[in-house]
Amino acid sequence: ETLVTLYGEGLEPLDSQGVATDLTSTNAVINFNGYDCVPQAANSSALSCMTTERNAGINVPSTSVFLEGRGYAIISERAEDTVFRYVDRWSNIYSWLESEPPVDGDSVVVPEGQ
Repeated sequence: ETLVTLYGEGLEPLDSQGVATDLTSTNAVINFNGYDCVPQAANSSALSCMTTERNAGINVPSTSVFLEGRGYAIISERAEDTVFRYVDRWSNIYSWLESEPPVDGDSVVVPEGQ
């Protein structure tokens, strides 16, 4: 688990009267690469969430933020601004293609940027 903080404007959910309200898992849905990030706290310029375990392999990098009363956040088109990567230890089975870690005698090639 990792605490992630997003910065921007209008990052608090709104109630039915348009008043900023506390952040909860029912009024905010945050997602990185297909995995939920559990809402923790928000104010008008920052929102934080706790990542969940990446337990279904590697997905295409994506960021999605939905706030009740506001809708979906506009995400920067610059990849370096918005990409969240789950980084695993070499010993984690999900670090390896098809969850098959190398064994003694195997050769391993790590592509550039990995």
